[in-house]
Amino acid sequence: MPSHRRVENYTVPSLVLGLINLLWIFGVIWVNWGLGGVVLAGLGLNHLIGRLEQHLIRREAERAWPREG
Repeated sequence: MPSHRRVENYTVPSLVLGLINLLWIFGVIWVNWGLGGVVLAGLGLNHLIGRLEQHLIRREAERAWPREG
């Protein structure tokens, strides 16, 4: 008896919810610190995403070619 069942793909709803959360958080930052605060928060978020990307690339490369010794 196969145990394979169809699993729902929640990627799109997760991305939509993430966008909604990002918009209201940026709105609160805008109200409290103005557009400059939103720009700085966006730049900081962009920097963190870039660092995460580099970390994941490095980790994947180490898995493909492990160091010897």
